[in-house]
Amino acid sequence: MSTLASFAHRRPAASCFGAMTAVSALMVLLATTGCSRSDDRAAQASANEAERRQAPTVLVPDAAGLDGPARSLEDLPFEYSWDLQLPSPVHMSWKDPQLPELVFFQLQNGQIHAINARSGETQWVTRRLHRLLEHPAYARRLQRSGERTGETVNDDRLYAIAGDTLFCFDAVYGQLIWRHDLASSGGRGFLPSTGPVFQGSLGSQRIFIGDWEGRVQVIAHDEETRATYREWQWNTHAVPVAQPVAATDGLTYVADIEGFLHCFATERDLRWSFNSVSRISAPPLVRGRTAYLGSQANVLHVLNRLSGEEIARLVLDGPVTRQPMAFSGESDRIYVWTGPSGRRSLHSIRTLPDEVQYRDVDKFPLEIERVQVDWSVRNVDRLVASSPRHLFVTRPGRGDRVIAINRRSGQVDWHWDIDRDRAGGDGRMGRGGRTQQIVDYHDPRDAQRSIFTIDASGYVVAYRLFGQF
Repeated sequence: MSTLASFAHRRPAASCFGAMTAVSALMVLLATTGCSRSDDRAAQASANEAERRQAPTVLVPDAAGLDGPARSLEDLPFEYSWDLQLPSPVHMSWKDPQLPELVFFQLQNGQIHAINARSGETQWVTRRLHRLLEHPAYARRLQRSGERTGETVNDDRLYAIAGDTLFCFDAVYGQLIWRHDLASSGGRGFLPSTGPVFQGSLGSQRIFIGDWEGRVQVIAHDEETRATYREWQWNTHAVPVAQPVAATDGLTYVADIEGFLHCFATERDLRWSFNSVSRISAPPLVRGRTAYLGSQANVLHVLNRLSGEEIARLVLDGPVTRQPMAFSGESDRIYVWTGPSGRRSLHSIRTLPDEVQYRDVDKFPLEIERVQVDWSVRNVDRLVASSPRHLFVTRPGRGDRVIAINRRSGQVDWHWDIDRDRAGGDGRMGRGGRTQQIVDYHDPRDAQRSIFTIDASGYVVAYRLFGQF
């Protein structure tokens, strides 16, 4: 695997660990910014210090046999939690970090079932939608004033697109709040290429959606008049295929297939666009003032998300095909997927914000971010659970095998063949047919620690991890 880190130009700029040394990268930066000789010496000294502190990259061999010892349910930290027979086979399943207490299933009959992730109790069921979902649904926990002075209550919403209709459901009771016909917006209609993303507040709702005509459409809903309408539209001239990402400060990020990442404010204001010079199919990860954007050119771009300036880049071993992941307990680390389906790799990447002081006190310090691949695991495809100690992932073609990756070292500590503990296997649980799906999800807080398995009939068995393992 190639791990090449390089600098970007313009302030703030970046420094990275990797095959390119910090010295040569900084020379490129200084050549483009025109610093003085005294500035050269100061920056050179900082780069030398960075080179001395760099740590080696750990690569985990790609071999299906290196999955660690086999474990069964009786000697795993996982235990049977609950089971539930749904009335129809499952079309799509998901969890949303905004509503961590729920796990969602859309069945082949069109209904969406919201299940309590801890108890397995059915919280609510929607009406049968006329079409099955093709894009991710989006949940948002909002707050409104309560009946008492100073009281606030949660107002949870679920937004989903079935065919060309946008639905908004009450995520507490499952009732339909409003719907909007996307085909009525614009002369040629609107064929969604992404799922919906909510931005704003209950009094100023904005739902961002991309379409196959190369547009971003923003749908508004007025809570008082109950009117739903197209607020504004922006022609990107390239199809947005990556799910839009909404930050908590009112900025929304939309990437298109031709390689541009666009930053929009709520009221039709394009703040900036960044050209990655490659196709983009995965959303960026937004954390703090930084956006991590992967491209089909095997590059991870690190951007100042407020200005759109590139502050670092890292060349990986394959195209970035999924949104990078971050966990609240690891402020100095992100995880990045690379490679096509069936040949994906998972990389643990260390991130460290830093700055270089100039001799000229009138100049702002050079803001940089150091990024380095710590370890990589090849031939993995989905994250199905996490704990502070492990990432639990599956292998391509082995959807019933869960492997435990040590988050510190990248080594595989053990694996579990789930079907051996189910009906027809040699285990003792005897519940459920062969696993057809495992709900893949990213829990930034590592609080869920559950694996949700589904068989062909819609029978769900949940396993709960106890302890810190």
